[in-house]
Amino acid sequence: GLHKNLMSVREYVELVMRDTQNTSDAADLPYMFGTPQWRTRLRKDFETPAYFKETAFSWNDTERDSSMLAFLGPALSGVTLHEHTNAYNALIYGKKRWILLPPYVHYGPTGIPMKEWLQDWYPTFKNQAYECVQNAGELLYVPTNYMHSVLNLQASIGVVMEVGHDPMLLESILSAYNAAS
Repeated sequence: GLHKNLMSVREYVELVMRDTQNTSDAADLPYMFGTPQWRTRLRKDFETPAYFKETAFSWNDTERDSSMLAFLGPALSGVTLHEHTNAYNALIYGKKRWILLPPYVHYGPTGIPMKEWLQDWYPTFKNQAYECVQNAGELLYVPTNYMHSVLNLQASIGVVMEVGHDPMLLESILSAYNAAS
């Protein structure tokens, strides 16, 4: 489930190693997100992908940096359905299964373990879902307000950064729609 425990990376790795050796239900293992102290180090080692340097998205570098997170999780851990502004997810190591669902629709409860949502709710919504597998070295863009969840197919390490709303997005969509009509 969703719980927050503060621990060092070493403590986390020891916990994951112990629990994956002693349990068959790795889906309940914690998924670690980086702290503000990680951001400073990450910023030195991580360059924003070219497309996301554009000013089309509303957040400036300071706002983007404050949303930047590193993540670390064992196989079968993940993040339950949630939404936020436009973001990209850069996977450095591992493999992840993504499920994205169009905005403004209720897709069952949020905040429940991903394993439970997949079992109880996914069959109802799978025809509306966009799914993909992200491999190490790949970048995935998640549009604003798309409900999405992640299941690590392998132990995974990466970086996620929100970039804010695209104030011109609605205008671009309407323009493309009118041009096609």
